[in-house]
Amino acid sequence: MYQGVYATVESPAGWHQSVMAACLWAGPGAAVSHRSAGLLWKLQGIVSPLVEITSTRSLRASGVVVHRSEPMTRDDLAQIAGFPVTAVERTLLNLAAGVPLTGSRSLWTTPCDADSPLSSDSG
Repeated sequence: MYQGVYATVESPAGWHQSVMAACLWAGPGAAVSHRSAGLLWKLQGIVSPLVEITSTRSLRASGVVVHRSEPMTRDDLAQIAGFPVTAVERTLLNLAAGVPLTGSRSLWTTPCDADSPLSSDSG
């Protein structure tokens, strides 16, 4: 898989295995992020099967997109089925920073109440 990470015969091969292996390879503080986190969070419009992680270390490996970051806080992190993953709020910010989404305009827009001070009809 990746340097220092080994798969067992019992572990099912596939995207989930690759994502977990990438996190283990990147070391403590690494988390599934960006489009990969979007898939784990089951966000609409995320279709990319890329393996993307965020780490404090500058790393390179074939088949893994590594985003470098300062150490993440507890508020930035979550767990999904044993995966260290960026919290949904951070995931949305990462995606909004330039990752194209397909067919998910509703993910980024919320209708305003007509009586809201944010409504375009208000004073």
